[in-house]
Parts: sequence; C-alpha cells; structure tokens
Amino acid sequence: PYHAATGLYSASYLECKIDEELERIKRFPAVFSLLALEIRPVPHPIAPLGDVLRIHFRAIDIVGHAPDDGFLALLPGATLEQARLAGARLATLIEDFRAMLPAPIGVRYTAIEAGPADTRASLFARLSEAKSQPA
Repeated sequence: PYHAATGLYSASYLECKIDEELERIKRFPAVFSLLALEIRPVPHPIAPLGDVLRIHFRAIDIVGHAPDDGFLALLPGATLEQARLAGARLATLIEDFRAMLPAPIGVRYTAIEAGPADTRASLFARLSEAKSQPA
C-alpha cells in the first residue's frame, strides 16, 4: 500500500481508509477530517518530503498521496479546527524544509471535516471547492 518514492501510503490505500472511516462515523459518534496538501514544484528527490510529512502527523493519522496530484492526510478524531492547525504547523515545517532545497517550493493546504452523510465522492468534491490556505 506504499508509494515507492516517498514511503507514504498510496492513493488507493488512502481511499479504502476513507471509506472505513466513513462507515465508522455512521455507526458511532465520531469525527474525522481530511487535510489536502499541494506542494509545487514537487522537490526531487521526494523522499525527504515524505519523511517530513510522515513524522509530522500522529500515529493514528494516515498520510499518503491524493488520488489526483498532491498529498492527503486522514485525521481520525480531528475536528476541522484541529486539521487547520495541523496544516499551519506543517506549513512551518515546510518553511524549514525549503532551506534544504535548491529551488523554493510553495505549499497550500485545504481542510474539511467529514459528516455522517458524506461519501468519498462528496468529500473530494468539498476538498476541490474549499479555499486552500497558502503556507
């Protein structure tokens, strides 16, 4: 379920985990959020960026590649505000990471909170429509 270049989860694995979390919040009073990250241009080699993303999140978070281009973090138990805070903190880490790169990179993040009526398609549609935050 891993992406070879980054060691992060693959997009298909992440989609399966989102479906599992959606089923969970329908059965139990729970919450989860998604944090989408757009990093341009993607640095090469990309493995150090994968390390930064992996160590930033909690052990229960699932961080991987988005089905489109970018990265996605599934944050079980996290509210929208907590997801935004995670995005802002990650932006600070990426600022430090920029100093190690030959060219500057730009980071934008978008956070949404899932609800019991959501589907994977509705979550991805809301992510696309939500206004991203510059880092």
